[in-house]
Amino acid sequence: MYLKILLPALAAGIVLSCATPALAWSPKLAVDENTWAQVGVLGQFQFEAKQDNAGTNGDQWSNGAFVRRFRLLMQGSVHKNVQFLFDTDIPNAGKSADFGQPAPQEKLILNDAFVDFNLVPALKFEVGRILLPFSYENKQSATALLGLDYNLNAIKIPTFSEPLAAWRDNGVEARGLLLNNLIDYRVGVFTGQRDNAINPDDHLRYTGHVMLNLAEAQPGWFYSNSNFGKQTIRSLGVGFDMQDDATPVYTTDTSVSPSVTTLASRQDYRAWEVDGQLEQPLGNGQAISASAAWFDWEHAAGDFSGNTAFAQAGYLVTPHWQPVLRWEHQDPDAGRKLDTYHLGMNYLIKGHNANLKVDYALHDRIGADGEEKDAFRLQAQFLY
Repeated sequence: MYLKILLPALAAGIVLSCATPALAWSPKLAVDENTWAQVGVLGQFQFEAKQDNAGTNGDQWSNGAFVRRFRLLMQGSVHKNVQFLFDTDIPNAGKSADFGQPAPQEKLILNDAFVDFNLVPALKFEVGRILLPFSYENKQSATALLGLDYNLNAIKIPTFSEPLAAWRDNGVEARGLLLNNLIDYRVGVFTGQRDNAINPDDHLRYTGHVMLNLAEAQPGWFYSNSNFGKQTIRSLGVGFDMQDDATPVYTTDTSVSPSVTTLASRQDYRAWEVDGQLEQPLGNGQAISASAAWFDWEHAAGDFSGNTAFAQAGYLVTPHWQPVLRWEHQDPDAGRKLDTYHLGMNYLIKGHNANLKVDYALHDRIGADGEEKDAFRLQAQFLY
């Protein structure tokens, strides 16, 4: 069984490990020092095997390869204080359907698209489609993750703009560094749910995160939780995300044929979290990377209410090898608890620009038979 999973994954890994490492971003196409643009490409190609996710009775491992993310990116500047970023994506292209579920939607989407007005270090504004400033975890760049992917089981942020543009919304974000970089704040007002039947009064969405930096700050658009010892990071943060009338509650009348589903009521969405991050260089090319967070959700994505949490740690043993351990916890108000344990290894060909990541997830999900199921994933990433 495991040979069927490992052999194609290892073959893909050997081929990709021989590839030439990529560079980050193209050379600048510049008019002058304040007017320029750069393009980039992100590719994440994944092999995935999931226990009891195939077969006539759903009792066989599923095996398949797909494109987890493929993004075309452009960043640039039109003034010394005005920068921009936009990228497109085709998430989960070619991914097979889970047992008993329809295949994922596959299409080209607008992912990030914003203009950043850099007034002073203490006050900057981003306007456009923005990765929500709710937590350190979801505000990380997908190119610079510690594990193979985000801690997806723990994050229940609803996405109202474009469903495939996960955790993004259209609006305005203010951010900045205060008190000699001690305080990092990011707060915003967003469109959120805009279905006129669900949110007839057009309530806005309010999201924010405030972080205490006890070492170096991260002033850029996105955070990173794996800097390979290039920074010393010790931070603690707290975040919130809320919108009135954001979550619909439906009822189905089965006394008629066909059955009729109608909107019964609306629920206010509320979420808050606390998080902590550590990046500690150890010398000799070694470093420790770690983070943890605890979330409280009310009527979040999928009408999830309850608590989730995660903790993860990676140890950069050499410039190329980084074992990673992760734990994710789900405790819904209605339903079963689930604890997922990830055993991972990163082979860093050229940092975040070219790498291979392997992840075995114990208790990745609860299957149709009510039992906890495992999963194996291998991902090859390049960033140009």
